[in-house]
Amino acid sequence: MRRVDRVVLNRQTARELARLTTETRMEQATIRAISAVSEYAISEVQYLKQVQHNAEHSNVDAADAVAAIVNLTVASIARRVSRFGNEVDW
Repeated sequence: MRRVDRVVLNRQTARELARLTTETRMEQATIRAISAVSEYAISEVQYLKQVQHNAEHSNVDAADAVAAIVNLTVASIARRVSRFGNEVDW
């Protein structure tokens, strides 16, 4: 029997507690990774939208082309973030 914080645990319970702690930490790391990638993607999309806005005001004739490029890029970023989330979250 082991003593953990003045509570007596048998070895099986201590091993199970250690396993659960490890799984919890892995899940927390996964959540942090997905969150970080998502936040980065959001900042990139905001930057692209700002570039689109500036380009549309500087050259009105190119507004449709710029909008198409930015929208395609934003959709690609969204797919990649989704794929990352699916691959990391087992």
